[in-house]
Amino acid sequence: MEVLFPKNQSEYWIARWKVWNQNAPENRIWRVTYDRVASGVTPVLKSADLTDVAIRLSKSLREIYAFSEKHKCGGFTKNFADALDTLDSRGKNLHGYHKYLAPDGFLSIEVIAILDAAQSAWVFGGMGSWNDMGFDRDEQKEYERVSEQLFQTVTEAIVAGANSTYKCRRTKGSSPRAGQAGRR
Repeated sequence: MEVLFPKNQSEYWIARWKVWNQNAPENRIWRVTYDRVASGVTPVLKSADLTDVAIRLSKSLREIYAFSEKHKCGGFTKNFADALDTLDSRGKNLHGYHKYLAPDGFLSIEVIAILDAAQSAWVFGGMGSWNDMGFDRDEQKEYERVSEQLFQTVTEAIVAGANSTYKCRRTKGSSPRAGQAGRR
């Protein structure tokens, strides 16, 4: 995580997650601490167009959903359908596991929809994940294409959503606040 200060100064922090109470109410079993690991100068980045990000994410999801449905990929097909439902409903239908991404009113509904859809669509890594599958010849090429496209658009969507807090919250001469963290 990067915390921004005036004059393009930054601090970089890393999260450390530890289970503290496996019986915690609402399954809030994790305790997270942050340690500063570096500081330095940060170049100014161009803000992403969130509408464009949502459109590209939706396109990627529609293509991988069609592939997944055609090949009867079960739970993965549902993941993609849930992500599309979130985007199509403009954030009214949320399916992601993490519902507490930010304090109420901090993120726009557009950002909430993008981040929620990204959660549902994240099917990569770990045993039994989307990238453990294989197909024959041309189907394999299509699988690799739609998988790479989704991976790229989901990671771009996460970065754009996190960085949107910088665009919305930072004013000239303001001091840093916790909500400005997340810029990559």
